[in-house]
Amino acid sequence: MAHQWFGNLVTNKWWGDSWLHEGLANYFETFALAKAYPNEKDIIDLKVADITLQQIIFGDHLEEHPIVTKDGDFDKYTYNKGGAVLRQLEAVISPKVFQKSIQNYIKTFAYSNANTANFIHKVQESVDETNLKDWCGEALNVSKFMDLWLNQKNIPELLTDYVNGRFSITQKVYNGNSPWPLPVFVQYENGKNDMVWLAPGYVCQDGRKLPATEILQTSEVFINHDLLSIAKMEYSLSAVNAIYNALISNKNLQISPVSLKTFHDQIWKMGDYNEIFNHQKSAGILDVYNNL
Repeated sequence: MAHQWFGNLVTNKWWGDSWLHEGLANYFETFALAKAYPNEKDIIDLKVADITLQQIIFGDHLEEHPIVTKDGDFDKYTYNKGGAVLRQLEAVISPKVFQKSIQNYIKTFAYSNANTANFIHKVQESVDETNLKDWCGEALNVSKFMDLWLNQKNIPELLTDYVNGRFSITQKVYNGNSPWPLPVFVQYENGKNDMVWLAPGYVCQDGRKLPATEILQTSEVFINHDLLSIAKMEYSLSAVNAIYNALISNKNLQISPVSLKTFHDQIWKMGDYNEIFNHQKSAGILDVYNNL
């Protein structure tokens, strides 16, 4: 069904734009399932998160290529990373604006062909009707935001530290890559969500050069909730302890199963798991799981 809309009804102009129908189909096949079976949404979201973690976050980045390539590829980067980038885009511009963009895209290009620039243009039209801002506080340019996510391989690393009662987040890149304009989705206590941009080295129109590190002015937060930011998380031991203590002691910081799973899995991948989580902490995390 997803391919009927994204591939048959609107077909990519060339193989290099194959991510359009494969990434959109990857996104909407689970979106539709969650809408059809709302009681199973957590399970569906966990499956999507697990695929993203194993294939995109923890995958072999030496073999990776950009989502958009000259002649197209049909692999996990086209399908799963394409879908992940679309979920991140939706989180940045909001589900309502994203839905309107998709509707306009299909209406405009039904029974014809489209390329990546056409898709970005339809998203920009919907964004222009809002007051959405970019990392500089300027009007969001969708093409500028999406450029590196589509045309640069690999993903950034998000280093999280905790000092003197405050979290700091820093973007790190490898292999000569340019820093991404990285939206970091933060969940505060009482269910409040926010987005913090990390775009180190970017120069704004007013001459400001953006820093590599941002400081969050609270200790009761969960960083990258629901795996919306496409980044590999690295935590200092103090950050792990702060997040752990917030989860088991502050009932106002209620996170989703996806957030808890990704936090746990990424700590496991850091190594020295037994040093980070002793038996008491592991039991505490199990209690959090049981209370979800």
